[in-house]
Amino acid sequence: MAMGVRTVLSDLEDNGWCRFSSNDFELEKVFSSLGKVIRKTKVSPTVESRSLVKSTHQLPMHTDHYLAKFIVWECIRQDQYSGFSVLVDGIELYESMPEKTRDTLDSIQIKLGAKHLRYSQLLIEENSDLDADINESHPMINKFGSETRIFYQNWMIGQLVNNKQKSAFQKYVDAVRNSKPVRIRLNP
Repeated sequence: MAMGVRTVLSDLEDNGWCRFSSNDFELEKVFSSLGKVIRKTKVSPTVESRSLVKSTHQLPMHTDHYLAKFIVWECIRQDQYSGFSVLVDGIELYESMPEKTRDTLDSIQIKLGAKHLRYSQLLIEENSDLDADINESHPMINKFGSETRIFYQNWMIGQLVNNKQKSAFQKYVDAVRNSKPVRIRLNP
């Protein structure tokens, strides 16, 4: 039974993620329902890759680019050895933390490296209607009305300003590590 675009949107709203087959409908219909596509990237795992995204090794838990509201993965060819996608509800973890910890996490700015800044600039240049500023850092927690977004890449955290931030961040890292992830294999 084919899944409708409305079901995809409903699952995203309810769960924060959705899994579907591109055989059920055209991906462009899903994309147009989600909003503007800012980048499409084909990734093939490479054993020797220095790039994290092309690595054959499991990446640490992270969110993808802060300019993207949704990330859509389409599996063209499954990795023969692994290929699992591992999902954790970072917003649920954040909201379950004590208010003082959340307030401290709200104050954390993730310092963006030169490569990340160049990539962000490129995305904005390619998408002139994208409402975004390029700064050397981005908030870990971003709130838009009732919506909360998390930008979490622990390898980019850099120097936290004080011990209070370090402690709160470590609590969040521990919560992510100790959470029960959803593990899925995408099908070509």
